[in-house]
Amino acid sequence: MMNRRKFLGYSLSAGGSLMIMGTIPGYATSSSSGSSLDSDTYSSLYLEVKADNTFYLTFDKCEMGQGIITGQATMFGEEADISPASFVMRSAPADERFGTILGHMVTGGSTSITTGFDSFRKIGAAYRHGVLTAAAGRWQVDMKELETDNGFVLHPKSQRKAPYASFNQDLAGIEVPEDIPLKEKSQWKYIGKFNDSIDAKDKVTGTPEYGVDFSLEGMKTAIVVRSPAFKGKLKSFDRERISKLGDVVDMIEISSGLAIVCDSYWRCLKIKNALQADMFTWDNSNASLHNTPELRKQYQTASKLDKEDVAEGQKLVQGEYILPYLNHAPMEPQNAVGWKQKDRLEFWLPTQAPTFIKAYSEKVSDFDEEQIFVHNSKYLGGGFGRRAHMDYGIEIIELTLAVDYPVKLMWSREDDVQHSPLRPMSVHNLQAVVDPEKKDAPVLKWQHRVAAESIMQELSEEVMPLMMPKWISSSIGGILSLTGVNPFAVEGAKQPYDLPYDVDSVEQESSAPVTFWRSVGNSHNGFVVESFVDEVAHSLGADPYQFRLQHLKNDPRAAAVVEKAAELSSWKSYPKSGKKALGFAYHFSFNTHCAEIAEVEVVNGAIRIHKVYAVVDCGVVINPDIVKKQVESGIIYGLSAALHGKIEFKDGAITQSNFHDYPMLRLQETPEIVVHLMESGEHPTGIGEPGFPPIAAAVGNGLFKLTGKRLRDLPFNLS
Repeated sequence: MMNRRKFLGYSLSAGGSLMIMGTIPGYATSSSSGSSLDSDTYSSLYLEVKADNTFYLTFDKCEMGQGIITGQATMFGEEADISPASFVMRSAPADERFGTILGHMVTGGSTSITTGFDSFRKIGAAYRHGVLTAAAGRWQVDMKELETDNGFVLHPKSQRKAPYASFNQDLAGIEVPEDIPLKEKSQWKYIGKFNDSIDAKDKVTGTPEYGVDFSLEGMKTAIVVRSPAFKGKLKSFDRERISKLGDVVDMIEISSGLAIVCDSYWRCLKIKNALQADMFTWDNSNASLHNTPELRKQYQTASKLDKEDVAEGQKLVQGEYILPYLNHAPMEPQNAVGWKQKDRLEFWLPTQAPTFIKAYSEKVSDFDEEQIFVHNSKYLGGGFGRRAHMDYGIEIIELTLAVDYPVKLMWSREDDVQHSPLRPMSVHNLQAVVDPEKKDAPVLKWQHRVAAESIMQELSEEVMPLMMPKWISSSIGGILSLTGVNPFAVEGAKQPYDLPYDVDSVEQESSAPVTFWRSVGNSHNGFVVESFVDEVAHSLGADPYQFRLQHLKNDPRAAAVVEKAAELSSWKSYPKSGKKALGFAYHFSFNTHCAEIAEVEVVNGAIRIHKVYAVVDCGVVINPDIVKKQVESGIIYGLSAALHGKIEFKDGAITQSNFHDYPMLRLQETPEIVVHLMESGEHPTGIGEPGFPPIAAAVGNGLFKLTGKRLRDLPFNLS
């Protein structure tokens, strides 16, 4: 936990955001005090340089497929003049010095590149400046005469050349000025040009160790039996009958249910498959034993709008959109290892928020902060917001504190589908008053009401108290929730279009935990708003592309993206009739502009997406190929949700259980994807999520052209 002085070094960001941002700690330019490293090694918070000129760079964000390892190596390497391919990358431990949110390490919100762009370049420049200063001093030359090239210092006049590492011992006493100039864009060697993934070889050869692979000598494995209904609590269990099912090492009651401990995961699974419902009694007094049809009706009623009156010549356009709960479905199910020893508490797990685990452990144990060690997995097998949630972290903490041996917690795929926090369900009602005679501004009114459960509930109860220093009351999360604001429900509902937006939300209650999910509120509103924009354009007899362009006159970057998408897809010359059609969608999220056009067809009643054109303006592009892959990933993830994704409830329990009834997009369903990146000198913006929001609307708008049916519910169902 941080003290007052450290806390006051952070500032609340503008606009009432909950993201309280600091800066990545600057580079030290001297050897770490008390370091056990040999004297020929240079070491600072982020960088370690061995005598053989091997560079170890610490990355402080989670690598969960978004390419941040390569991104941070590229940003640092650009200014340090070291090829990104030269780095050996290490995952940062849970440490507030790496924190960017009130001293906490959190990966999410498509912020890793945008928050690290200046910081990693500055610390790279500081290191290079230190090396040049040391070289100039040793060689007794003017520093202006020196050059660098991929980890070497050169003095062309005397034809001397030396590796950076040869100056390791000289760096200790060098002071680096704060205002070291950074390279101009025209001088970049790696940013925007480095397209290799520096860990690709490791991944394709199966070298990386994911959390699910980690083990310790003498380790036991645990599974948890939980109530079928969310927030149900274990009341009693038949210890004798369970113990007869196999080699049970331990049975431990924890807050989420019963942990069954065995010598291996497969023995645990064998026991789990033999469990009978009557072995357990659950207290469901705090659970909502709801059913999906009832929830839909409840949300529909809550989101209703009073019908607007229209004058002669005007039209009223109305639409109701329904989006289901969704699971994150990361390929690696949740897992964690814990080990309680006499003087230390240690955890190994894949998490998007490692310092939350450390803070919670300190809160519930007798161990001090200095005795708690959290090792984040170098690679996470997918995240999408799921691994920022604390449920499996709390389970491993409670379990570890209850036993005297190393223990590994394993979630099965069924556990993940049926017990994970979800993307909220939402129902949206929209209406617009339009006047075809007002050519320049035909939309007179635009109302949008959202009914949804708020992820603020989970944040205020679980996360916010951990983020606050000890000297601030942990009730601050509750205080924040009293504002009645549900910012994530309306996130992305107002777009750069010049339209008279009137957007509000009605919060719904449920015992189903909801949390961040890829692109958060934009994942709802990207589909809803862009589908309704098409509806309004159709009511006016306007071309959907031209209608968008007409209302983006005040945002040239947005307009440029929309124009480029139309050009790329040959929108203007594409046949107006035929078996295929193009659907248009644009969305602005995480400060990134993204336009997508989907070429769709209906074959024997089934939806086929042949091609998707995507145009993105995310500012300066660090690694072009990685950015394109992220856009492709968002589109594929979005198509999975649009065509298949739904989590449903019966008596408070989720009815889906695995990929057979919660399917992902199959290879044969995946379209050809063409991604175009706009040239930009603007600061980098988010890219992990912006590819998702427009895709469902692009498909739906194309299907409307083909069938005349406006599909307002997800997943799409033509029947």
